[in-house]
Formats: sequence, structure tokens, C-alpha cells
Amino acid sequence: MEEIARGYFQKLFTSSGVRNMSHILSDDREWKVNLINSTFPEDIASKILRTPLAKEGIEDIREWCPPLGSDVKVNFDAACNQSLVRSRSGVVVHNSPCEILASKQTLHKETTSPFAVEVYACFQALLLGNHLGLSSVTIEGDAKTIIKRSQSNIRDKSVIGAIIWDIQQLKRSFHSIQLKHIPRSANILAHSLATDCLKNGRESYLIRSVLMVIDDRLWGRRKEPD
Repeated sequence: MEEIARGYFQKLFTSSGVRNMSHILSDDREWKVNLINSTFPEDIASKILRTPLAKEGIEDIREWCPPLGSDVKVNFDAACNQSLVRSRSGVVVHNSPCEILASKQTLHKETTSPFAVEVYACFQALLLGNHLGLSSVTIEGDAKTIIKRSQSNIRDKSVIGAIIWDIQQLKRSFHSIQLKHIPRSANILAHSLATDCLKNGRESYLIRSVLMVIDDRLWGRRKEPD
């Protein structure tokens, strides 16, 4: 499983069209539809193709970058289905050689607000980093407001104040910690973990791996029944 997971990671972040945006853009700055559809899972490809592109020579989408030196990155994201009263989070940990150190999918049964579940996802990211005994970490997520509030050391008095307080206290367990906002396009793996958990309703905690089902979806395989 580890080898497949690493193959997934490398294909997602280092193959054509991911680490170099020019590979999936034509000369007239249009998406290369066939390449995107053959490289990414259907839901991710759909999101990319729906993203409008600027015609000027500016950077449209930022890409995920590995941490530097001994630092470790922990990416988080959340997924929510309010009509079905379901919310999930996905967390993935990488080191500087782009190795997956751990991944986690969590069910949040009592939380149905998309805003609130992002807070819990951020908390899960710090919790996993703490559990792994990490010293220097960068926590990344695409929920800008949550990142901003978690960066602050001021007591949050909103409805999510209690969990923000837990995040602020948990930050003290790290020698060095940064919380950074990134666009969804740079948070694909964590997003895939969250949405996969939302669809399948199962939790996971894996060391140096991600769930096989994510790899199967990317590579166009069907998981064989047990």
C-alpha cells in the first residue's frame, strides 16, 4: 500500500500539469482538458476545469510545495453534507523529501456547519502533529478565516471560540509552528481525504500511507469487493 500511496502522491504533485502549471495550460492559456481528465480524479478534474483563467501572464493557481529542511507540513480540509447531517475532515502529513508520514480521516457526527467543521479539521491537524511528536510544523488549510483566527493568541468569543482556544493552547506543544492559508488547488490531497471520508463514512489513521481507495480513483481502478 505504501508504494501505491507514494505513487499517487508523486503523480498528483510532480507529474505533468501539477508542479509546473504550464504543462496543463495551452499556449493561449486554456486548460488542456484531456490531460487534466487523465491525470486527476473526476471530482478534482471537474473543479480545475471550472476554474477561470486570467489571460495575462500571472500565476492563476498556486501549487503545493514541500517543506524545507527538517520542517514538516500538515495539510487539512473538511467536507460537509448538511442535508444528510454529515461532516468529515482529512489530514495528511509530509516531510521535505515529499514522503507521506501519516494521514487521518475523521467523522464529526455532531457538526454540520461547513464553517465549524473546518475548525475541527484544523484542530485535528495540530492533534496529529502533536501525536507524531513533531517539533517544527507548518499547518496549511484553505479556510482563510479559520487560519487567521488560529494564528491569533486573542481569546475568540464567537460560536467556534472554544475549539479555537483549544487550537491556540495546542500550538504551545510545538517548538516552531506556522499556520498558513493556501488555495484549494494547493490542498488537493487533504481535500480528497475529506471528501472520500464523506462518501464512505469511515475513519482511518495510517502511517506512511493514504487509503487505497483514493489511489484507485486516481489511477482509474475499481476496488475489488471483499
